[in-house]
Amino acid sequence: MNDCISKSVLFNDTIIAFDKAQETYFTGEMNIYEAIRIIDGCALFVEDHLARLQQSAQLLKVNLPYTIAEIASKIEAFIKHESIVIGNCKILFSYHASQSTFLVYQLQHSYPTLEMYRNGVTTKTIAIERENRNAKNIQSFHGIAQSFIKENNLYEALLVDNDSN
Repeated sequence: MNDCISKSVLFNDTIIAFDKAQETYFTGEMNIYEAIRIIDGCALFVEDHLARLQQSAQLLKVNLPYTIAEIASKIEAFIKHESIVIGNCKILFSYHASQSTFLVYQLQHSYPTLEMYRNGVTTKTIAIERENRNAKNIQSFHGIAQSFIKENNLYEALLVDNDSN
């Protein structure tokens, strides 16, 4: 929830003010997500992101409560509602016992500047990996990686798996 920068969030089928969103909407027993870049008010590579989201759901044995077409439509409506021209939005399915929550919100983001491309950025490796490498779900390692980045004053941390890849 600390990565949300929008004034509103799409909660299931309703756009609500961010300050009305409860912490439990963002943190279920299992959370699968995708982050999609937005340029000129258009979400980039939506079909690819949603195919990966669907794959994550299948691998983690949860159902998406909406079709891919419905999710794409909701993302588009949210971008228009928030008048997002450039940035990122996060699509999150949060699973709590027998129910799921669907959220879309504008995500805090950072992209390298031209100077960074020319001069490089500071990175460091950290030995940590997802339980299921092919499924994008939020796990405790995300907070560990973010703390590692902050503590080491890095632009990014490169995750190294148990096989040293």
